Amino acid sequence: MLRRLATLLAVAAAELSREFTLPKAVDLSTAKNALVKGDMHRLLSYKSIKTSRESGRVHVNEFRHPIGGATVERCEVLRSGPNQFQMVVTAASREAPFGETFTTRVVVTLRRDANNCVVMGATSSVQWNSAKRPPRILERQIRSAAEKGSVNAYGALAKWLPTGGAPG
Repeated sequence: MLRRLATLLAVAAAELSREFTLPKAVDLSTAKNALVKGDMHRLLSYKSIKTSRESGRVHVNEFRHPIGGATVERCEVLRSGPNQFQMVVTAASREAPFGETFTTRVVVTLRRDANNCVVMGATSSVQWNSAKRPPRILERQIRSAAEKGSVNAYGALAKWLPTGGAPG
């Protein structure tokens, strides 16, 4: 029990959050559709994208990540309404260094701010799935790179959305 609590606290403490305010020209519906359709994968030029649907709220993407190699990403919509949207994305790249031992989890939110602009939030964390871990210094580097990479990818999408899909 105490070990599980310590693990949960370690995961909660080790996460990276960022928010990106979109221009007024980008409405919540457009941002939501870009997330659900996987526009970020095309923007970042990921290869061999295959999408399957588990249910109305869950879809799975399989693609080749430039660093992690073959990646499986499960996306689950938690909330979807006219003023907010929330999706959790869990990804595993088995070919990445120590990739068999961890998954990256990103909670993506869309909401309106006081100025009626859409704000995209991304909170990324790494979850270790195995007692077999790299040395502590390498573990921190892997976690940091995975969290920053995930959050930066959503930042790139936030910058790309106002262009309407034009190369930026």
